[in-house]
Amino acid sequence: GGTIKKDFISEHAYKRHKYDASRKSTSNRTQYGKDVDVAELRRLTMTQPDQAWSSRDKGGPWRTFYRKQFNKNISTKDTSKTHNRVIINTADSSKNTQFPLSFKN
Repeated sequence: GGTIKKDFISEHAYKRHKYDASRKSTSNRTQYGKDVDVAELRRLTMTQPDQAWSSRDKGGPWRTFYRKQFNKNISTKDTSKTHNRVIINTADSSKNTQFPLSFKN
């Protein structure tokens, strides 16, 4: 579920995007839903992505991005999201992350 630490790809992803009933999910800091299978979302996003690409910023490490849309909300009612994003940092695995993707206007 959205609260199980071992299901998340990194400590950062868990701390920032776990389900937390004490705060609202926002477009700048989305959180997974309480009963969402975070590990399975990551697996499906990486093995069957809608999109995948690699890039680097200003000579920094290469990062690989995976994006997948699901047919149900993976976040909370505050931020109903169907897109999942996984980012793999090739230089530092502690910077890997995953989150419900919020498109900003």
